[in-house]
Amino acid sequence: MKLFALLLSAVLLCFGSLHAVSPEDLDRLLGTKNCPLCNLRQAELEEALLTGADLRGADLIAAKMHRIDLRNAEMAEAKMSRADLRSADLRSAVLKSVNLIGADLRSANLMNANLDGATLIEAKLDYATLQGAVLCNTTLPDGRVEYSGCTLRE
Repeated sequence: MKLFALLLSAVLLCFGSLHAVSPEDLDRLLGTKNCPLCNLRQAELEEALLTGADLRGADLIAAKMHRIDLRNAEMAEAKMSRADLRSADLRSAVLKSVNLIGADLRSANLMNANLDGATLIEAKLDYATLQGAVLCNTTLPDGRVEYSGCTLRE
């Protein structure tokens, strides 16, 4: 039984490390703020100043981004499930079709953010600021889909 547990632990450890952050992608992000499609899974980005960053399609699953500054960032289609975004500044960020399943957004500022098509199932939004945010076809933490921010297109 102990051997099985040891082998299982080793397999899980190896599997987890296969998807960990790419050091090259992390350096690129911090140096240029331009990192679309980057592998930043489980990245340590607490309090980083990334205003206006391009993170379209980036893998930020389980990234630690407590108190990060992502104002005006372009993050469409990013994967951010289980990310720690407590007290993050996401004002006017473009979060279209972002996966935020299980993300921690407590006390985050999402004022005027575009969450069109985003998925927030089981996300924590306690004390988050959502004034002016676009919630169109946005799946809320309880699974309901919100359409109140949709506008008619000509």
